[in-house]
Amino acid sequence: MKKLILTAAAAMMVLASCTKTKVESIDGPKEIAFKTIESNLTKASANIGESNNTTMGVYAFSHGTTTAYFLNTSFIANTAGWKASPSKYWPLTSSLDFVVYSPWMESTVYDPATKKLTFTIPDNKTAQTDYLYGAEYFNNTDGNGYYKTNNNVSVNLKHALSKVT
Repeated sequence: MKKLILTAAAAMMVLASCTKTKVESIDGPKEIAFKTIESNLTKASANIGESNNTTMGVYAFSHGTTTAYFLNTSFIANTAGWKASPSKYWPLTSSLDFVVYSPWMESTVYDPATKKLTFTIPDNKTAQTDYLYGAEYFNNTDGNGYYKTNNNVSVNLKHALSKVT
């Protein structure tokens, strides 16, 4: 029987020479979230948006197409913005166009061919709410859709109705 005796330096060299580990950073999926900007068209003193409407409906399409990425998905307001549950994630390579409205309603329909958002207003005045919609349908600042980002997507919401008492 032969004995193999290695010095500490030789043992480290043997171990290091057998290792082929390479550490790479992986850019994993990022969650889609929104931040709302509300237009002040009146001097009404009502609370609007995230403080009043706790849900937002979102339609997402591959940029420049009518191909749906997801349809009429409910996003819920919290202190960090609006997020879906379960979460929705950005596609790895393409950009998205969004149509948003608030509050979320299952019966709301968006037709990408005509770019019309259709929702039903209750006849009972006390059941009506402050309906908001995304004014910039298929656009962002450069017109190329929204790409995955660590930041919330800013959406300009406008009032669909006015409540006068």
